[in-house]
Amino acid sequence: MKGHPTFITTNPQGDVVDWWVGYKDPATFVASTSATLADPATLEQKFIRLARTPSASTAATLGRVKASRNQRAEALALYSRALELDPAGPYAYPIFEQVASLQGKEANGLTLADVKAAADRALASPATTPGNKVDLVAGMRRVAEREKDMLLIAPYVTAAVEATRDVSSGWVADARKDLLVDEALYVKGDGEAAAKLKRQAMPEGWLTDAGALNEFAWWCFENEVNLPEAETLARKGVEIAAAGEEKAQILDTLAEIVHRRGDTKEAAKLMEQAVREDPAEQHYKKQLERFRTNVASDM
Repeated sequence: MKGHPTFITTNPQGDVVDWWVGYKDPATFVASTSATLADPATLEQKFIRLARTPSASTAATLGRVKASRNQRAEALALYSRALELDPAGPYAYPIFEQVASLQGKEANGLTLADVKAAADRALASPATTPGNKVDLVAGMRRVAEREKDMLLIAPYVTAAVEATRDVSSGWVADARKDLLVDEALYVKGDGEAAAKLKRQAMPEGWLTDAGALNEFAWWCFENEVNLPEAETLARKGVEIAAAGEEKAQILDTLAEIVHRRGDTKEAAKLMEQAVREDPAEQHYKKQLERFRTNVASDM
């Protein structure tokens, strides 16, 4: 199974009726289960029905099932069929999801231009919800990371910030806090403002939580902003982290930060400690070798 949590409904005979992944809020869960109860046909029966009497809703349901099973190419074909049958329907966003997931993989022929076209079509669709636009940014972020060009997300961040302006509660309101960080960083190019907004978006009590300190410090490192504070907070995280895996993770973050700031010797020492904390993790051994090599080359 792909994704957590995964929900599967069956009839009394054990035949699969529906299959979906993810949980965002009670309303979404109720809507998913209600849709299943309204159409208790098995998946096999739904495919037969689609062939005999094509409908957008049946094609979209089967597309969602295929996507939940990580069968993205088949999901894309089914959602595209749904959009053909109902051009005004809410299918542009799930089409984007499949295109973004498939782009960059071998033998599918999808390009970055295809992803951007699908994203733009989703933004232009009246059926795309504010929540969809938030998720679209997440999808484009994965594409941008793959392409090593984070500015790709800028226009989609702007659209999502505008779409969520009047949302005051629920997961979308929470996600908006991170959107504002992205807007400051990738749209306005203001790292100082982004760091301030990132601090505001952190959960209550984060300054005494090693995992949260690690998250903030790593964000600073990835985005090359606020590195002095990131180093201070990462050191604090090392002090309060539980021995073993947790401490090793934040030692790795701290090593990257001090290396970025020019102290590769200390980075190597920090990775030595990380290896002692979690000797089974090969990543830390590779990091240690990397920093030692850099130290030797500087001599």
